[in-house]
Amino acid sequence: MKKSVRKMITGAVIALLPVVILFVPGTLIFHLIKSSKEAAPLKEKGYYNPVSAGDCCLNVAKLGNEKGEHTIIAMAGLCS
Repeated sequence: MKKSVRKMITGAVIALLPVVILFVPGTLIFHLIKSSKEAAPLKEKGYYNPVSAGDCCLNVAKLGNEKGEHTIIAMAGLCS
């Protein structure tokens, strides 16, 4: 009984391994393509200002008058 359960589990792992191996790089490529398409309109309109934050970067958009009473800083996080 134990050998058949072990064989079933091994078979399931072997069957799912190619799916996982294809899924992870596929989602990474999809994410990179979508991120670049989302960043293009921001760059065109001047809303793309990447700022380094250690190991990653953030997109910071300043809205409002720089010498005015209020300045709004929005950090979207999209950076490529």
